[in-house]
Amino acid sequence: MTNKEQIIYAIQKNIDDTEWDKHFEGLFSAFKSDNRVLSREKFLYDQVLGLLSQVELKNEPQIEKYLKYVKQWLKDGIKSSLIKEEYGTNIDMGLFKDSEIWYEIAVMLKYCAIKLSDEELNHIADQISEDIEEHLYVPKMHSYKAKVSSDFRMSVDGMLNNTTTIVAALFMYLKYKNHQNNGNLNKLLSRMKQIRSLMTNDQFFVSRVNLDGSLNMHSKITLKGQCLTTLLFYLVGKTTSNHTFTSIAKDIASYTNQRFWDKKYHGYFSFIDSDEKITIHKEYVALLTEKTPAKLSFDNALMLFTLNFIKWNTLSKKQEQRFNNALHYFMSLYDDRNAGFFIGEGYFWAAPGIPVGPFLRSVAPTPETPGVFNLGTKKFLNLADCKI
Repeated sequence: MTNKEQIIYAIQKNIDDTEWDKHFEGLFSAFKSDNRVLSREKFLYDQVLGLLSQVELKNEPQIEKYLKYVKQWLKDGIKSSLIKEEYGTNIDMGLFKDSEIWYEIAVMLKYCAIKLSDEELNHIADQISEDIEEHLYVPKMHSYKAKVSSDFRMSVDGMLNNTTTIVAALFMYLKYKNHQNNGNLNKLLSRMKQIRSLMTNDQFFVSRVNLDGSLNMHSKITLKGQCLTTLLFYLVGKTTSNHTFTSIAKDIASYTNQRFWDKKYHGYFSFIDSDEKITIHKEYVALLTEKTPAKLSFDNALMLFTLNFIKWNTLSKKQEQRFNNALHYFMSLYDDRNAGFFIGEGYFWAAPGIPVGPFLRSVAPTPETPGVFNLGTKKFLNLADCKI
């Protein structure tokens, strides 16, 4: 497979033939590389991302299929569970509400609602946003509680998620684009000011911090957060003719390209530490945890999409070459035999304590060999407007 159209066709066929539950509908969220269902879980995020993909592809039959399933799932709004398992049984993921995931779902639903002129879907998106703002927003910190109990009464991890602030601003942007009035514009610009207060040198921000704003071991600068922030400043800058915002977008992209790039194996790391460095810890041997220096397919696809969207790759020959190298790395994560993307790669340790990597993709997929699972991430290629 060498071109985008062939890959999209193969992925869509794989989704239709194996990933879509033909008995009870919905996408299974995890597959082994032999296309066997790894678990019976269905993740709401994957269903909404699937809907978004079909909207972008203008595939009417598929849109109707996803739309019906997503609306049924979300009949209780944010009170719904993020995961279903064993053919329709609802479970609450760890009995908590994740602000970033729920707001991303709201943004995707809002976008689809606008594209489809679907008022019911638009109402669902607005209601999710209102519930998050009411229960999870912390005004004095300009941020959102990362995870709260299912009744919204208490934080379950004692942290704020600044990435949620970015996603919420993207939701505000969509509202303004849909209804361009002064009220929506003022709210958006106020949020942009708050975001700049969270950033360092208008180049990066730390995603997760304690409730008082202090750092902890989970405080990272994430590739996903950087990409979303770049897109936000670029979109708002272009829409409002604010050249400062578009300039900030390009500065964030250049900073991210420089700091997150894997100079040895290529590709972009999914996070760096709050001190702007990448640390390969000796104790992380095989398991792909949130602390493992990893390069996830989803994040690398999002980075490619972001750089291409803001036309960063056209600014110089050097930047064009970096983009092409990143694109080549991303394409190397495609599993041609199984028509899907590996979830990503990470680093592990080998005697006598020398970090090596990335993980071998030929290793049989097990929970102990991260980087070889086909998850919902492979559907993201449908959105990446890259020159494949």
